[in-house]
Amino acid sequence: MDRHGSGLPYQSVHTSPVAMDAVALFVRFPLSVSVRIISFVDDVADLARLVRTSRFFYYLVTPLLYERVTLRSYDQIRYINGKPEGYGSGSPFSVGLNGLVTGDKGQYVKSLRLCGEWREHDLEDFTRGRVPDSSMMLNTVVRVAIGNMPRLRSFSWELNTKPMRAVYQGLASCSGLTSLIIKFPSTRVPRPVTVVPPMPNLKTFKAIELDPLCYPDDISVLLLNSKKLLDLTVHFSPRMREQGEPSINVHAIFGKCVLAGYALPVQRVAVANMYAKHQAELEHVINMETLREVVTINCGQSATDPSTVFLDEDWLSHKPHHLAKNLKVLRIDQPTAQLARLMNEFSGLECLYVVNERYVPQSKSGSSAGTTPGGSNSDSQVATSKARAGTPLSPTSSSMQEQLVSVASDVIAAITKSHGESIRHLLLSDQWTLDHNVIMRIVHACPHLEQLGVSIYANKELEALRYALMGLPKLVALRILFPRDENLESHLASVGDQTHAFVLSAEVVRDHCPRLKWVGLGSRVFKVGPLVPNSEKKRAQNGEPRPMRIITPASADDVKDVEIWSMDRFDV
Repeated sequence: MDRHGSGLPYQSVHTSPVAMDAVALFVRFPLSVSVRIISFVDDVADLARLVRTSRFFYYLVTPLLYERVTLRSYDQIRYINGKPEGYGSGSPFSVGLNGLVTGDKGQYVKSLRLCGEWREHDLEDFTRGRVPDSSMMLNTVVRVAIGNMPRLRSFSWELNTKPMRAVYQGLASCSGLTSLIIKFPSTRVPRPVTVVPPMPNLKTFKAIELDPLCYPDDISVLLLNSKKLLDLTVHFSPRMREQGEPSINVHAIFGKCVLAGYALPVQRVAVANMYAKHQAELEHVINMETLREVVTINCGQSATDPSTVFLDEDWLSHKPHHLAKNLKVLRIDQPTAQLARLMNEFSGLECLYVVNERYVPQSKSGSSAGTTPGGSNSDSQVATSKARAGTPLSPTSSSMQEQLVSVASDVIAAITKSHGESIRHLLLSDQWTLDHNVIMRIVHACPHLEQLGVSIYANKELEALRYALMGLPKLVALRILFPRDENLESHLASVGDQTHAFVLSAEVVRDHCPRLKWVGLGSRVFKVGPLVPNSEKKRAQNGEPRPMRIITPASADDVKDVEIWSMDRFDV
């Protein structure tokens, strides 16, 4: 037996499943070190395995395991190995809720998310003026669960049924609640309409799938009394814009703020799918002095849809009297000439993202585009406009492209003139095919760019790459876009990722791009690594070593935190 009181050699202690007191005391980590290591574990499955390891890890990891709880409901029974999920008990959704209600784990929960499809039985009860028992029981159980969560900071309701008064009352009693996400149902089944109560410490609020014909709850009181609100997202159902139905009453949402003369001191505002009449008094709802970020998606800024043009033009014809002089981030899917004029009236913009993803209406599933016109834009003097592939020809297509070229020219001019010294992230439309003169103009006017995404001709990508690398020493990510063309995509795919990586490895080796980490070519992403060691350098034709950098193909998941990729999506 060794001096530690164990019959095993000291080297074997680490592999022994038996815990011996003297040895355990000798090899045990300090508690602070263990806590520090566990704090880096963010995968739920790994945390669950740690909990089952020992009593010590059970008490140490359990609070982390239940910090963020997501329960998903399914409208159909799922089968695992031929047996229903939850065989011998209830569904995972109901079992999870039961654990939060009856156990002591609710005290650890900081974030609760309920999502999926809740099966509502006896829907005809709604038409008879009564809430079905299943919906009442769901809201009652959730209310009790919220009452067991003194540390709750974030709550998200994304079920296909509405929360009721009991849930809102429970949330209002949570003094520490700072984030609230409510997704409203999209069915026209009559439901009780609840006035959402004030939550004084709320900082983030998102209302998703708002449809005035589907009995949404009244959020006006919440907005008026949330004095600490910093992030506001209003996502309307796309149904109204698809059907040209102007049923949205914006005054019903912000009317109490207007009557009280209260301007929301938010720093971020995001609006999607809005289709409503212009109301001048709404310009005073947002405090422009505190506004830092604006997101508008599918709100008809281009006014090119014949079914919605009348209301869209009404918004475009009114020049706002108050501007967000301190705006730092702008994300938009339909740049317009009015946007360029507004950008010329202030300076200091740091991030501009033009969303290239296009929404396809469900009623027009065969269409290749959503509410935006097809076409490629560029600077009017030094670039060429090129129609997007698949765009049907019409008598007005040439005039529309001229308008798009003009808009692109105005926006690029506003960027280089008013925001060149401050802009750090710039993602332009993939329909704006720029030549080398425009790219050089952007590079010279915006020397502090860290992320850049521009559209070029397919045979000019290396030339554009060289221009960007020579003039942007702080560049971290470069995304080269191409006009949407199935033939072009198939051609790029036929070349292969390894060929692209080999060419890029010689182009990004120069000292002009010491920080470059990511390069995108169309839908492909490449990770830029270190220099190839001398022993592995390829020889040029003259026999001299050719300097190269390691370039490896990457996936979209690898760049999910890089803004010129993550912000290029059709959501808010």
